[in-house]
Amino acid sequence: MSNLSDNLKSFRNGIKLFKESFEQQAIDRMYDCATHIILYAISKKTWSGFTGNAETSFTVGIYKDGALLQYVNGEMVEDRKALMKKIKYGKKVYLNNPFEGPPRAVKGKVETSNEFATQTSIDFLKNFRAQKKGLSMVVVIGVEYFAFLEYNGIGALTRAYNKTTPLLNKIVFKQIKI
Repeated sequence: MSNLSDNLKSFRNGIKLFKESFEQQAIDRMYDCATHIILYAISKKTWSGFTGNAETSFTVGIYKDGALLQYVNGEMVEDRKALMKKIKYGKKVYLNNPFEGPPRAVKGKVETSNEFATQTSIDFLKNFRAQKKGLSMVVVIGVEYFAFLEYNGIGALTRAYNKTTPLLNKIVFKQIKI
């Protein structure tokens, strides 16, 4: 009887290890996919970044059972930081060396928080209520101005979202080794 009990215990331990390994591989592939989503969003943007807040704050959070496990953002992927905090509504700023493009002035078009956009994205992900069971991904950008851009048809975030399912199918589901 003890031999059967030992076998059952070993079998259950093996199943547990398999599930943990499989889940970790899924999380690793989701992280790869998140990196690709951010690179895709940045590559498909149709504007020249001024402060760098939009580009650096494209962020994807990976959740397990409702808890944020990890995130990756444009700052991490491109190894570049925004030049300054988000520009307040009505404030005009001139930069000789903007994040991208020629020297120019920009006037704030929307109300913003007084912080770097990457922090806005991370704070959002930390407070977001993801699904309570299983793995999930959330794509955000920490720039209030982006709602203005999306409204005016300049939707890199929408395009990145639309690219998510094909990327998941290509990266996550085809690379998990059993």
